[in-house]
Amino acid sequence: MTTEINDLTEMVESKDALIVKLRAEKAKLKINNKRRAEHGLVYESKAKNLVHTTTMVYEMACKLQKVSPAKVGSLEDFEESFEDYCRKQDERGNSSKNALNMDEENSETEEEDDGEGE
Repeated sequence: MTTEINDLTEMVESKDALIVKLRAEKAKLKINNKRRAEHGLVYESKAKNLVHTTTMVYEMACKLQKVSPAKVGSLEDFEESFEDYCRKQDERGNSSKNALNMDEENSETEEEDDGEGE
């Protein structure tokens, strides 16, 4: 009977030790989850600040280039509108280059015409 009592006592003690260990693990996980959540909030805050700053820069660049900026509500919107802006700038650059090339071609043909007339 004493051996059975001793066995039961050992089982209860091991069960209690396991419960203490599991509670400690649960507390540790809870602390880690809280830290991760706070860390995530920091990154979210930084991302919002970055979007705000880049939006301001984008709007200023649009004003300087006399292009109407698209409304920016999120990072994805900003990326889309910035890509739009870059495309428009490329088109403006290409049309300017084409105009310069046409001016150069016209001046060359005028020089050739002047040379033939003499």
